[in-house]
Amino acid sequence: MAPEPMLSLNKLLADADLLSYEFKLRNELKLRHAGDLAFTEERDLTDIGMSRPEQKRLRKEYEKHFPPDTFVGKLKKKVFRRSESTKRTETRDDDSEQHVIPVERITLCKELGKGEFGSVYQASWNSSSNSDPLQVTIRIINQSISKVPHSSRRMRLANLTLY
Repeated sequence: MAPEPMLSLNKLLADADLLSYEFKLRNELKLRHAGDLAFTEERDLTDIGMSRPEQKRLRKEYEKHFPPDTFVGKLKKKVFRRSESTKRTETRDDDSEQHVIPVERITLCKELGKGEFGSVYQASWNSSSNSDPLQVTIRIINQSISKVPHSSRRMRLANLTLY
């Protein structure tokens, strides 16, 4: 069965017995046709009041028209992907996975800000003796953070990125 790129949103919702959501899908999420569902997230559907069983019905009907083995079907995975706040976060307890820079290679320049768990500094990182120092941002975590569960600390550290 070939995908139907211009399948009407009304027909898809009627087939899933979810016509009551058509107004919100068109006006709040700005969907024009069924294919636009590829650009929505589970959180979007929850925000307009759609329950999990209703989302499941919609997903099942969507998959009939946009099979997962097609290009459009692969885009479908984005439709019902979990939002960042509801994604399952995988953490490892192996400390060797941590990227901690040795203190002797860091030169703090200036404090950029303070927060609940510590301070943020602009710093220079001497990554090796052969290269110029890199400008980095360093978070120094207060001792009080040790009261926070280990996995929670690791998730906060994992969210730090280099630019």
